[in-house]
Amino acid sequence: NQSSIKNNVNYFTWFEIDSHINKLILKEKEIISERHNKKYLSLNIPINQAEFNQKLVYNFSYRALTTAEENLLSKGWKYAINLNKYNNLNIKTEFEYMYHCMDKNSLLKNSDKANSIKALLNEYVNKIKKKNEKEIPNLNTEELNAITTLLNEHSLVISKVDKGNAIVVMNKSDYIKKANEILNDDKAFKKLKNNETGKREEELIKFLLQLKRNKMISTDDYKLMRPDTGSRTPEAYFLVKIHKTGQPVRPIISSYNSYNYNTAKYLATLLKPAISQCPSYVKDSFDFARIIKNNKNTNGLLCSLDVTSLFTNVPLEKAINIAISKIKECHPKLTIDDDNLRELFYYCTKKTNFIFNNNHYDQINGVSMGSPVAPILAHLYMSNLEESIKQFKGKKPSIFYRYVDDVFMILNGTQKDLAVFVKFMNKLEYSIKFTIEVQSDNKLPFLDVMVERKGGELITYVYRKATDTGLYLKWTSNQPRNYKINLIKCLCTRAKRICSSDTLYNEQLEYYKKIFMANGYPRNVIKKTIRSIELNINNNKQPSQIIQKVFISLPYFGESSIILANKIRNVLKNNTKQILFGFKAGNRISSLFSKTYRCTNDSKRVVYGYSCYDCDGYYIGQTARGSEVRKHEHKKAFKGIGYSRIAEHCINKNHRNNWDTNILAIESNDLKRNIKESLLMDYYKEKKNKQVYSQKSYILNVF
Repeated sequence: NQSSIKNNVNYFTWFEIDSHINKLILKEKEIISERHNKKYLSLNIPINQAEFNQKLVYNFSYRALTTAEENLLSKGWKYAINLNKYNNLNIKTEFEYMYHCMDKNSLLKNSDKANSIKALLNEYVNKIKKKNEKEIPNLNTEELNAITTLLNEHSLVISKVDKGNAIVVMNKSDYIKKANEILNDDKAFKKLKNNETGKREEELIKFLLQLKRNKMISTDDYKLMRPDTGSRTPEAYFLVKIHKTGQPVRPIISSYNSYNYNTAKYLATLLKPAISQCPSYVKDSFDFARIIKNNKNTNGLLCSLDVTSLFTNVPLEKAINIAISKIKECHPKLTIDDDNLRELFYYCTKKTNFIFNNNHYDQINGVSMGSPVAPILAHLYMSNLEESIKQFKGKKPSIFYRYVDDVFMILNGTQKDLAVFVKFMNKLEYSIKFTIEVQSDNKLPFLDVMVERKGGELITYVYRKATDTGLYLKWTSNQPRNYKINLIKCLCTRAKRICSSDTLYNEQLEYYKKIFMANGYPRNVIKKTIRSIELNINNNKQPSQIIQKVFISLPYFGESSIILANKIRNVLKNNTKQILFGFKAGNRISSLFSKTYRCTNDSKRVVYGYSCYDCDGYYIGQTARGSEVRKHEHKKAFKGIGYSRIAEHCINKNHRNNWDTNILAIESNDLKRNIKESLLMDYYKEKKNKQVYSQKSYILNVF
């Protein structure tokens, strides 16, 4: 074996032997990879990949893409790359977190089972490392190099498009220019001098505490709405509408973990019962297909209305008034009064600050796409606006259904009657304007359903938009096989529910067979999966007993992760609880290239370290508020303001601290950050021989 050879030869001889071994391994991997590729191609219908790629990658930049770059991006935004990279800290953190989740769900009450799980997780840390080193990459060498090349092109933005699965490449200067055209609208956005996140987080916490003290909200409500410490500043990014002339962009404000995110979720929960009360409400495509089936003999023009930029044009005060009224109607026992409820809505709308291109903004009108409460406010406002249709004196639609900003209607009249109705709708609110689409060849799409009048009746089938690329999760993507099989099942079941006849359903199945083969799926897997769907439809049995489902997240490292999940299930067999594992794929194309247009703040939610100039002492801490904030607090403790172990160490020993902050890990999840802090303390003690004098926030169970 390699270790015995290494011990019996000199360094230079071993270096040559080791280099030769690595070359042989690399050559063998390439041979196996080529063999797999040939086998994979033999199972599928040949397609013109170059022609397929043209629909998948839109290049509006100054730079021509190489074939390898085009092939890389054409794999899709969700494609998971097997990079053969192993991060010991991240794996141990995930396994420790898994153990915590199992314990939290009362799966580890039996000490023998708990010890078996600990042993399994310890065993698989090493197994996954060894297995990962032998994995064959799912990109060739040129495509792997293309990742580095494209990421080093700092003047480019690479993102998914607004609709469809394509990827767009454009000059960063053009991207910023298009974004600024939207942000410069002073009726919708206001530029700020500073980042207001910290200040508003404090204000909201004080306001919520006041509501709790006044018994307007319960302690549980307070906990649900309270911001997490060290809230993230929302960021704006923009998705390119490749199907529109001039490629305009759609603004998205990513508000997850922002100071008002929990409050917005709480308000959305209060408003949820009001959503379905609207007569025009359509839940989804399946609900719409059912509605058409029940009205298949309705005569008239098939039409659709679309609200232009609804989210940024919703009259905010009116929408909030409607929302407050609906909350009081749905929750008559709610103790919070209208004024304080309104203030909560203001925190989630008017006080939504965000960052773009190092500039800070407030959205002062409309609602931000990305907030949990935004689509509900928009829906309720539109529902209220529709009440005015009752006052219309002309010909009204006999069918009128809406999904957020898209309306489907049937009007039994002339084109002139239709024009009069649309004119009436466009006068209802100054900021709300409708565009119209009328049936063509007796057909009209709505959502992803095509409605067609045939033989006097309305039929429905799956509609594929002009932006449809035919790209789904590729078979070679580094994700579990059952995810890909479930994708086939999901799309075919969806077609069954949308198509109004077996003939239409079978036509859609033929399309899916071809498109999945174009995505690399073996023909026999597609056929077998579709057969199983038919059997399930015909033998749809209800479960005999209700079993509680426990969801556990596990990083995906190929077959090793599947085997580990099965072994955990076997250890924790339970008649009342079912463990469902969700496998997280790392290194997606999205995670690599989203950094080309999204800003990150690496100084918040970190594990950090400080060394001592005069000894091997080392301090490791974690913070959600930012390393600079904690540094300032540590320094204040030297003056007697607050407590710090760094100050205690230096003052007691007359030592000097090195204030150069070492960022050891970045982690947004609070518990995982505590776990990483503890793991790093052990690592610095055992592997780096440091005298770690900080105290653990989390006691490790597994490692």
